[in-house]
Amino acid sequence: VAGWAGRDLPFGTPAQPGAGFLPLGLAAILGALSLGLLARGLRPALAPGQVRLWDDPGGRRRVLLMVAGLLGYVIIVDTLGYALATFLLLVLMLRFVSFQGWPLAIFYSLAVSVGSWLFFARLMRVNLPVGTLF
Repeated sequence: VAGWAGRDLPFGTPAQPGAGFLPLGLAAILGALSLGLLARGLRPALAPGQVRLWDDPGGRRRVLLMVAGLLGYVIIVDTLGYALATFLLLVLMLRFVSFQGWPLAIFYSLAVSVGSWLFFARLMRVNLPVGTLF
């Protein structure tokens, strides 16, 4: 998400970083670390006591669902706006990845999306996507 948000910002140089240096640099580091964890989880265990990343059969499905959800979030956040896209992402994560019930998933998703919107948009005065659909 940080890399996508910083894609239009000037990168600059290490000596004189631009506005996109931090988001794109962090996105590259996080991407590399994620690929390392993925590779470690996919290889067979080397020692008898070593634990694999996905011991349960549904683990890979949950990881793929999280990745798909985050990619979908990046695609829809400009169209639906921050609050609605964040609400939908959190419902997906809480209901289908964390296996919470519908009432709890909707309650927490609504509370976090509205609370984070109020904090960032109103208190911190950050320009969040408002959406073009409505």
